[in-house]
Amino acid sequence: MGHCRELWKGDAREVAADFVCDNLTVAANSRCLNRGVNKVVRIFLHTETELTDIMPTMNRPCTPSARYRDCLNRFIAHCSELKQNGSNPDIRLVIYRPNAQPQEVSL
Repeated sequence: MGHCRELWKGDAREVAADFVCDNLTVAANSRCLNRGVNKVVRIFLHTETELTDIMPTMNRPCTPSARYRDCLNRFIAHCSELKQNGSNPDIRLVIYRPNAQPQEVSL
């Protein structure tokens, strides 16, 4: 931790949703994004097909893939709200998925 490194233990598929959601939460709270400094937001997603549904646990009532989709949808909604309310009227959101063309999201 001395160099701000953190090791993930376990299967990457089990922590992938947490990693994506944590990063999208930080991005949504970014002052630059919310003040309109960032005009083009690019999201690079790792292989979504690797997010398999595993049995829900008490701490995680939904599956990793459902949580992953929910976090992404909430971030898109946040960006759309920024555009609609005038906080960041020129914002564009582009999602890059593996083995696919970049997708610009209609906000």
